[in-house]
Amino acid sequence: MRYLSYTITKLKLNPTTFYFKIRYEYGLKNSQSITENRLFNEKFLIDLSKSMIKKLDTRLNYKIHYIAISASNFANSYSNLKTFSVIDYKKDLKYKALNENLLKVRDKYGVDIIRYASEELND
Repeated sequence: MRYLSYTITKLKLNPTTFYFKIRYEYGLKNSQSITENRLFNEKFLIDLSKSMIKKLDTRLNYKIHYIAISASNFANSYSNLKTFSVIDYKKDLKYKALNENLLKVRDKYGVDIIRYASEELND
């Protein structure tokens, strides 16, 4: 997820549609896409991913073999302009500024230099 966020931020894109897919053993799968008209930031992607994976993981007795997350319907300053959620806009602006600073650090030292504590607990 960190690499997807880094690439989207680096390209100065703002995806509005996110696609999630879980593939289980025996070829079973669940997938769903969701459209959110919000400014993109890494925290938003993490929160959305956690909630969507929890929602999609309906086969608790099966082992997960594959999880995919992708983004599309990019809005930028030149074309495909979107009206963003007014409710979350101010908060998203703050996190977008944080994302820009994160990008500078990751450009200089590598994408894996900053990790979240929750990632460390799972390693």
